[in-house]
Amino acid sequence: FAFRRTSLVVRDMDASLALYRDAIGMRVIYDNVIRTPREAKTDDQAERVSRLVFLRGNDDYIGVIGLLEYRKPLRPPRPARSDDDLRPGDIVLVFNLQNQQAVFDRARQVPGVRVGEAPNPVTYPSYDGTG
Repeated sequence: FAFRRTSLVVRDMDASLALYRDAIGMRVIYDNVIRTPREAKTDDQAERVSRLVFLRGNDDYIGVIGLLEYRKPLRPPRPARSDDDLRPGDIVLVFNLQNQQAVFDRARQVPGVRVGEAPNPVTYPSYDGTG
């Protein structure tokens, strides 16, 4: 089997697209407003409204990120945390980039993006335990 996509629930689709599409360079491959009931033609006629966007890097089938914004009813954000340490349940996304410094410079300019540290090379043993 192939693991194809991770979806992130976001508060602001335009702000999220500024990071993933504009700064990182992912390409939008799907962008749709989903209304429930499905026959609702406008947001006012719908009970629930969300926007779903899929972005991809350089592969057609793997490495896709879904961004899901709930518009109606609005959902409260998670409580703010007082530390930046990773905890169980947190998400870590890893990107292979051709021009890491340029992408980092664009990403840190996106409003709302908090930078914990500048990028640095990290190496791990290979899957077979060598190198």
